[in-house]
Amino acid sequence: LPSSSNFSTPKLDNSVFAFALIVSLVTGFLFGVVPALRASRTGISETLKEETHTVDRARGKIAMANVLLTAQVAFSFLLLVTAALFLRSIQLAYIDPGFQTKHLAIFMTNPGQAGYSEPQAKAFYKEVRERIASLPGIASAS
Repeated sequence: LPSSSNFSTPKLDNSVFAFALIVSLVTGFLFGVVPALRASRTGISETLKEETHTVDRARGKIAMANVLLTAQVAFSFLLLVTAALFLRSIQLAYIDPGFQTKHLAIFMTNPGQAGYSEPQAKAFYKEVRERIASLPGIASAS
């Protein structure tokens, strides 16, 4: 990418990383400890007696657990793919583009948003290119 202030380089922000780490630790603790405490309150004999009477309700709970597990795996896979693409885009920022970018300026516009038709947009681009090329200090414009 050209070393211009128009582009933002993707970076890992330490504050965002710290926030994500803290949130993941708190949620892991919360969703790990609370069910463990709940399970430790009831006795084993009470749980076994309860399970013999609630076989039908257990099937519904198992189905819901399977749905939640499937959703969790799908969301985790989505997050892994997103993270891999983000890391790949960071690597692209350090690749040599094959041309000198030190004295490069980029001008981007969309005349279609201003209501220009296609022939008007082509004329607009031609006019802008000619006017920029005529400025002092400009070696070339495209």
